[in-house]
Formats: sequence, structure tokens, C-alpha cells
Amino acid sequence: MIYIVGLATSYFVEALSSYILFSHVGEKRFKSVYCFLIGTGLHYLGMFINLLGKNKIWINLIAFLIITVIFGMLAFKINFNMVCLYSVFIVAICTFCEMYMEMLITSVTDMQMQSYLTSDMVMVALVIFGKGFYLISILLMSRLIKRENRVKLPLVMFLYPISAFLSFAVIWYVCRYCNVNSYGKLVLSTVMMLLFAVVVFLLFSYQKGIERESKLLELKTQIEKSETEKTYYSIIEKQNDNLISYADDTQKHLKAIKMLNSDPQIDEYINKMLASLDEYGK
Repeated sequence: MIYIVGLATSYFVEALSSYILFSHVGEKRFKSVYCFLIGTGLHYLGMFINLLGKNKIWINLIAFLIITVIFGMLAFKINFNMVCLYSVFIVAICTFCEMYMEMLITSVTDMQMQSYLTSDMVMVALVIFGKGFYLISILLMSRLIKRENRVKLPLVMFLYPISAFLSFAVIWYVCRYCNVNSYGKLVLSTVMMLLFAVVVFLLFSYQKGIERESKLLELKTQIEKSETEKTYYSIIEKQNDNLISYADDTQKHLKAIKMLNSDPQIDEYINKMLASLDEYGK
């Protein structure tokens, strides 16, 4: 019973964490409660897949990744590439937190890997510390993320977190099936922590790159706007010069006609035209 409750709690925290991250990245398609229910339902589907697959790590990882991508696409307005990228980061961080804490707890208690299947104490500790660490990591990660969909994603952004969580899985597998002692688990846990630090650093560098790209794009837009305004004002200035030249020429012609004219009514009309042309003259 404790195992089922712990498993349900774990998947609930995973749904909450994914919701927090995607909410920060993109705009919700529905009301918050509906988006969260979609995520919770999908993650509990993952829990049933876990139970049916008898807790096989590769099945869980693939199912978790697919469910996270579907959740991001269904509930949020985020382009597919960005959903895939952040889903990979989510899976990598979740994999690290869960496996790292399991290795750490079992090394400290000198128990076998996956002892949470038979020990309620280990299961409770894994849920509290593992999922608590995961939720805190996602909250910190969401503070680094900028909502930006215009920047092109390099392929390496996908390769690093994918290779990281595959490495986490391999390390966990070695500890689980190769009878690694407590000291070995601690060493491998340190290796996992370093890999995790690389993933976090990559995300931080990527976000800094997004900020630079956004500033450059904004600067380019401002320059293009300035050039457009410059061209527009140049055209207006040329039109004004032509109008002034036309007004001066017309005034000269009217003055010449006035000198040749002896009709007072025509003189009065010419004077009115000259007065109106004074507004456009130099």
C-alpha cells in the first residue's frame, strides 16, 4: 500500500513540476485547472504503464518523455521543437534526482538498489527527498528560462541532456545489477552530480544565448525601422523641395503676367494667388 501511495505521489509531483515549467515557457491553451488536470491524467497514465511494465527503467523513461511532450503540446502554446527540448531537460533532471537519491539512500543505509520495493522506509525517503529535490530543481530551472520561440535550436541542445539521462540510466543499471558496494555508489553518485551540473550549465548558457539573440534581433529591428524612417523623411523632403521650386516658378510667372496686365480684376486675382503661394515659397 505504501508503495502505491508513494508511486502516486511521485507522479503527482512530476505532473506539477512539468506544469510549472511549461507554464513559465508558454501560454496556456485552457484554464489553469484544466491544463493541470490534463498533465495529471497523462502522468497517472505513465504510472499505470510503469505498473504494467513492472518498473522497467527504459519503458519508464520513454513513456515519461512521450507523455511530457504530449502534455506540452496539448495544454500550452509552444512550438514543437521547444516542447521537445524542455521535455528532454525535464526527463534528464527527473532521472537524475530519482536515481541519485536512490543510490545515495541505499549507500548510506547499506541496502540493495530498488529496496524501496520491499522497504516502506526507503520508499518514503525516496519520495520525500528525491521528488522534493526534483521539484526544487524545476523551480530553479524555470527561473532561468526566458519565453522565447524565435531562436533556432542547435542540435547539441538535444544531444547533451539525452546523453546525460542515458548516462544516469547506465550508472543506475550498473549499481543495480553489478553489486556495487556503498563506496562505489558514492563515487558514481558524484559522477552523476557532475553530469547534472553540466546539463544545468548548458541550460544556463543557452538562456544567455537567447538573451543575446533577442537583444541583437531587437537592435536589428530598431536599425531597420530607423532606415525606413530615414528613407521616408528623405522622400518627404524631396517632395517639399519640388513643391517650393514649383511655387517659386509659378510666382515668377504670375508677377510677369501682372506686369503685362492692366485689368484691376485680374491684378486682384493674381495678388490672391501670389499670397497663397507665399506659404510654399522659400
